[in-house]
Amino acid sequence: MTHKSSATLLFDLDGTLADTAPDLCAAMNYVLSTKGLEPVPTEIVRGMIGGGARMILKRGLAYRNVSLSEAELDKDVDDFVAWYMDNIDTHTEIFPHVEDILQTAQKADIGLAVVTNKRFDLSEKLLTRLGLLKYFCTLVAGDTLPTRKPDPGMIYEAMKRLDGDPSQTIMVGDSAADTQAAQNAGIPCICVTFGYSLEPVQSLGAEAIIDDYETFYDIVTALRPIMGHRLSKISH
Repeated sequence: MTHKSSATLLFDLDGTLADTAPDLCAAMNYVLSTKGLEPVPTEIVRGMIGGGARMILKRGLAYRNVSLSEAELDKDVDDFVAWYMDNIDTHTEIFPHVEDILQTAQKADIGLAVVTNKRFDLSEKLLTRLGLLKYFCTLVAGDTLPTRKPDPGMIYEAMKRLDGDPSQTIMVGDSAADTQAAQNAGIPCICVTFGYSLEPVQSLGAEAIIDDYETFYDIVTALRPIMGHRLSKISH
């Protein structure tokens, strides 16, 4: 994880690099089951992901018309995280073409960072288990700083660690937290349509929207021509 580069790509994790919904869903339903509550279907859970374990759990409980005190929720979040930590990659899969892009960017000497609201310990373990950690120079997680996305602080921190130039940086994400953090930091955002946005991605104000990582190099070239050419030279 040592690397310095002015051109940088910052990736969100859940719903952007990997489809983590099945395992997050299982963790939430495990906690609901301890309360005698019916499970929430995975397709509905996809619309509940974002903001960390506590937010996911709150949304799941609300779906079952249950609200808890913050103290009760603390215990449930601990149970959720413990279960998820033990089963973090049972059903999680990397999205198609992601690893090719990361390999190409690494060869092109483009700095790579994960910028996620997921906790550091969970993010690091998941990236390790998926075999992706080796591509990233740094990981800025939900508990790294006092603030989280959509606050731009995490993006600034990632760029600082990578010696990144804002005029040569792109954020890649799947939700309002990503697009707003990028806007607040003054950098463009590529938003994927296959993630966990709570609203239509077309309404988020991203500079580009992609349905498949196959079009990634073309989009990067349109947003940051120098970076795009460096990637394309190696990918072809």
